[in-house]
Amino acid sequence: MSSVAANSERLVRLLFRVSSHTHATAKAFVNVRLEGHPWPTQLHVAYVQLRESLPPGQRAKLLRSLRVKWRARVAEDVVNIDWVDAERKLAKLAH
Repeated sequence: MSSVAANSERLVRLLFRVSSHTHATAKAFVNVRLEGHPWPTQLHVAYVQLRESLPPGQRAKLLRSLRVKWRARVAEDVVNIDWVDAERKLAKLAH
């Protein structure tokens, strides 16, 4: 994480894993490398329904959840979500 300047905004991509039980929801998470850990750690953000796009209220909840967990685990910069990438992936999973 040292390659990112302190107090800068870091843009991360959400990853989705479809639930094997219902196929109607997906786990939204990000992978982050933490100092002292030899492999990436998953930060679970939320479960989302598979739709063509995320409603604005859902976007706010995802971002708030990510920022809380990011501060607790990474605590070095402000994080934001690459929404274009997230919407593209979600639309692909919804079909």
